[in-house]
Amino acid sequence: MVSCMQCRIPYHRSCVSRPMDGNDSSWFCTKICQTIFGKLRKIVGQVFALDKGLSWTLVRFPEGSSDAPECENFKDKFSEALKLMQQSFDPVIDQETGMDVLSQLVYNRGSHVKRLDCSGFYTLMLMKEEQLVAVASIRPHGKILAEMPFIATSYEFRQQGMCKALMQALEFMLCGVGIYKLVIPSINEVVDIWTGSFGFRIMSNEDCKKFSGMNFLLFPGTTLLSKSLLGIGPRTRSETCSESKAQGRSVIQVKEQMVTSSKASLSRSRPIACH
Repeated sequence: MVSCMQCRIPYHRSCVSRPMDGNDSSWFCTKICQTIFGKLRKIVGQVFALDKGLSWTLVRFPEGSSDAPECENFKDKFSEALKLMQQSFDPVIDQETGMDVLSQLVYNRGSHVKRLDCSGFYTLMLMKEEQLVAVASIRPHGKILAEMPFIATSYEFRQQGMCKALMQALEFMLCGVGIYKLVIPSINEVVDIWTGSFGFRIMSNEDCKKFSGMNFLLFPGTTLLSKSLLGIGPRTRSETCSESKAQGRSVIQVKEQMVTSSKASLSRSRPIACH
C-alpha cells in the first residue's frame, strides 16, 4: 500500500495510475493534491500580520531533514502550543496504549494504529508580538476538507475575540490553498456556539457516510460539525461591520499577504470548546 502525501488516502500499488519516483513518502494521488500540498508548504513558517499587534503563522513539526528549515524559528513554539492545549483540555490519553493524543497531534506523529495516526497535522498559531495567544490543530484531507479537532486560547487572552481572529485566519488560509470545507468535533455544550457564531452546521448523515473512510480524529460524546468555505469572501453588511470593529482590516491584509506570498514563492478529552 502507498498513501498520498496530501490526502493520506491509501492505494494498492497495482491501482496506482500516477507514476512513482521510488520514494513512497513523496507520492501524490492527483495533481490537485500535489498543488495543495505545494501551496501549504510555501506558507509554512511565514508570518502574516494582522491588526493590533497580532499575527499568525502555519507550522508543522518536521518529519524529516527536508522540513527542518521551514520551522527552525518556531521549534520552541511547539512545546508552547502543546502546553497551551494541555492547559485548555483534560488529558487526552489513549486507553490501550497510554499515549498522549495531544502530543501526537502537535508533533505530527504517525502510527500504525489508525486512531493514533496524527501524521499530516499542522498547527496554526496566533501571536501577539512574541507571545503565543491561541492555537489550532488542522489536518487537510486533499481538496475535500480539513479537520480541526482542537483549538485553544491562552487564559490571559480569553473573551477578547482571539478565537474568532484565529478562525478567520484559518478559513482564509484554507480557501487560499484550495480547501473549501472545515470539519470539527464538538462537545454538545458548545454546538450552539459553533453553529450560531461561527456558521457551522451539524453534519448530515449523508456527509457522515460520504466521509466515513477518512481518518478523522474522533472522540466519544462529540458531534461532527461542518462549514462550507465557498462563500467565505463576500459577507453580509452586519457580519462585515461586526468583524471590522473587532479585527480592523485583518481580512484584507491576510488575503493580500497570501496572494503576495504565493506570487513570491508561492477538550477536555471532549473536544471541541472555543476558549
